[in-house]
Amino acid sequence: MISVTDIAKDFDTLQASDFDDNIVDSNGMERLRQLTGELSLLSLKEKDISLEIMFKLMERLADSDLGSPGPLVHTIEKIPDYEQALFKSVGRKPTPLNLWMLNRVLNTSLSEAARQRLLSMLQDSLSHPLASTSAKEEAQTFLDFQNKRSA
Repeated sequence: MISVTDIAKDFDTLQASDFDDNIVDSNGMERLRQLTGELSLLSLKEKDISLEIMFKLMERLADSDLGSPGPLVHTIEKIPDYEQALFKSVGRKPTPLNLWMLNRVLNTSLSEAARQRLLSMLQDSLSHPLASTSAKEEAQTFLDFQNKRSA
């Protein structure tokens, strides 16, 4: 069985060009499916490391199409209590995909205090210095949607 260290190294080799549909031999999605499959075989005691590996990729390749939801989201959401790692990722660098995941959490049954905390995270993403224009646009779209939901 492959080690989490080896899987992390393989994740680190993924580049934006691997996910560029204009490049004929790009195989990023195929490699991502393989790597997330390998991570899903690890024990739950390695879940924190697995989550960090996947969220760091999401942050590093923020403007790449990593699926919607795609293998990253599917694998992350199968890990119990992934939400805290998601919140840390959004705090480090809001991306279209981690904001999309945050919006999914907002669509669940939450206490009003938890809902307000997550809405604040979306709001903070609008002025986050590392958020791309597309991430800020996504944050605004999700804020508008959530505000209409609560009205």
